[in-house]
Amino acid sequence: MDIQSAIQMLKGIMGNKHWTTKELEDLLDSFGYQCPDGLPRSLSMLRDMGELNGEYDENTGCWYWWA
Repeated sequence: MDIQSAIQMLKGIMGNKHWTTKELEDLLDSFGYQCPDGLPRSLSMLRDMGELNGEYDENTGCWYWWA
């Protein structure tokens, strides 16, 4: 799967919801998908590319991601 296909698939799965990294890991695992570089690194890369939004919440200690 190329990067653009993976990005579109991920955005489609995420919808309008804000997800924690763990929630996304569990969701993608249920589809049998594993990120080659690990999900946290891949999400950060997509955020840096402007494809996803991400924000750290100090109250929960979690990163939240949304499309």
